[in-house]
Amino acid sequence: VRGLQKQAELTGVVKVEFIGAVSKGLEGKELAEMGDMAEAGVVAFSDDGHYVENAAFMRRALEYSSMFNKMVIDHAEDITLTKNGHMHEGIVSYELGVIGRPAVAEDLAVARDILLSEMTGGHIHIAHVSSKNTV
Repeated sequence: VRGLQKQAELTGVVKVEFIGAVSKGLEGKELAEMGDMAEAGVVAFSDDGHYVENAAFMRRALEYSSMFNKMVIDHAEDITLTKNGHMHEGIVSYELGVIGRPAVAEDLAVARDILLSEMTGGHIHIAHVSSKNTV
């Protein structure tokens, strides 16, 4: 992280901030070295693009990240409901014969992670919200 920060300072015209991974390999199985990354200067943690499916793991991630006063940026999408989906599930997806992705997949994930955030005192940012119920 420090090497990337230095390179950004030397070559960039804007300030660049870095986000560390929540889990090793973005696999949601083992916590990444959050302490080391926090010490190196990351501003948050995320497995963005990968939903942390295991609630107990997300709980640990929120607890651990809060020790460093860092937030978890959440890609909230229950992939058991969106697998193979290509667009919002609704009238248009049905008319086109395209497998849809129901809004409730995001709603459930966000509800779970907000409750875990409240329980742990960890800070969470819900990335790319697309469902009115999520708001």
